[in-house]
Amino acid sequence: MEAILPRVLIWDMPVYLLHVVLAAGFLTVYFIMNFFGEDSEAFPFPAVTWMTLVFAVFMRFFWGLYGAHRAKFNGFDLHEFIARTRIRTKKRLMKILIRLEPALMVFI
Repeated sequence: MEAILPRVLIWDMPVYLLHVVLAAGFLTVYFIMNFFGEDSEAFPFPAVTWMTLVFAVFMRFFWGLYGAHRAKFNGFDLHEFIARTRIRTKKRLMKILIRLEPALMVFI
């Protein structure tokens, strides 16, 4: 007998719809610009599509701040990411400076 697993929602409906709008918008712009060109009558549609995409990004940002619990941005642990990035950046900078040290001695 198989165990019944609980249904886990990853995205709520507004997030799902906004991502679908983004994907469809990018595909629409790509298709129109590459297959019709700027001489066709469909040329104004990418501008309208870009406005829709910008609106969708703003709505996703708003929903990430004020929306449902699963859609909020506070689930991301940015402090750990920033700390790791700083450590990696410092290590890379030190490696570059060690390699450039003989060249920098000329200017001293």
